[in-house]
Amino acid sequence: MPTTPPKSPFSARETERIIARRKKWTDALRSGKFKQGEGSLHMEAGSHCCLGVADIVCSLRNYFDGVLGTSNLRKLGLSSDQQQRLTNLNDVDSKSFKFIANIIDKMPINKEGAL
Repeated sequence: MPTTPPKSPFSARETERIIARRKKWTDALRSGKFKQGEGSLHMEAGSHCCLGVADIVCSLRNYFDGVLGTSNLRKLGLSSDQQQRLTNLNDVDSKSFKFIANIIDKMPINKEGAL
C-alpha cells in the first residue's frame, strides 16, 4: 500500500523536492554507512548526529552551533521544534538512526521561517 505524502504548506514542486531530500536522508540513516555520534553535527572521530547525516547527503553546508540554519530547515521541511526533537532523540535518548528515520518519515512538512 503506497504511503500518503505528508501535507505540505509548500508548492507541489517544492514539496516533491522536500520529500526527495527526506528520503535520501532517511535512506542514509538506515544504510548503516554512517557512524552515530552525539553532541555535534560532525565529530572528529568520523561520527555524525542524525542532522549531520542530512548535511552530508543533502549537501546543506549551512549550519552553526550544532544546528541547521533556517534555510536548511526549509529545505528539509522541518521546524526548529522538530529539529530539537531529532537532536534530543539522537543526543539525549540515544535512539538509533533507524528509529530516528522512522520518526522523520512521520513528521509533517513544516514551513517555519519561510520567506
